Amino acid sequence: MKKPLLFKFRKIPQAIKYIPFSLSKEIKGLGENLQIEEIRSIVRNRLAGAPVELLEEENLASLMIALDELREFSPEVIFKTKENQRFLIFSLTTQVFLRPKDIDFSLNFLLKKYQKKFQLDSPLPKKEIIIHLEKIWSETKEKDFTTRIKKAFKEAVSQVSPAEIAILVGEKPPLLFLLVQFFLYGIVGEIWYQKNLQDSPTKIYGF
Repeated sequence: MKKPLLFKFRKIPQAIKYIPFSLSKEIKGLGENLQIEEIRSIVRNRLAGAPVELLEEENLASLMIALDELREFSPEVIFKTKENQRFLIFSLTTQVFLRPKDIDFSLNFLLKKYQKKFQLDSPLPKKEIIIHLEKIWSETKEKDFTTRIKKAFKEAVSQVSPAEIAILVGEKPPLLFLLVQFFLYGIVGEIWYQKNLQDSPTKIYGF
């Protein structure tokens, strides 16, 4: 008597659906701690557990605060530029998803590569590091946006050292700030953001 054939059934990958992060109509400015906590609360209550799309047109500090929350509660985060380019920032899921074909994974690969390299070469911690990301961006000369982001990111990472506090300075481009912010987790104790060194800083991460 022949043995019955055994089939291995695999789960059919589901199409991933990203929820856009938009606070422009709900919160104006970031001047007070209460407003910052409102942003964190909105992210936790509305976006927890969902794949999220961050939008370039949002306030930069809001995006950074959202990313800080999402890394704890979201399986995956992408970033969409005003020109409709989409980049994966991080993915914490082991599930197989059907993603839109226009999502660029190259910056996520670069981020992971430098995270591993840095762990091998970590120097002694400093009190504070200040990274002028907008200045780095302005000094990075490339016509292609993705190539320019990669070069600027590499230069920013070369200025990173373990520290109690890291301050990211400037206003653009938001994607560069988010990539460097995500890179800094586990390397510094606190992450702060300033438009310029004369402006009041916004605390993004740390106790």
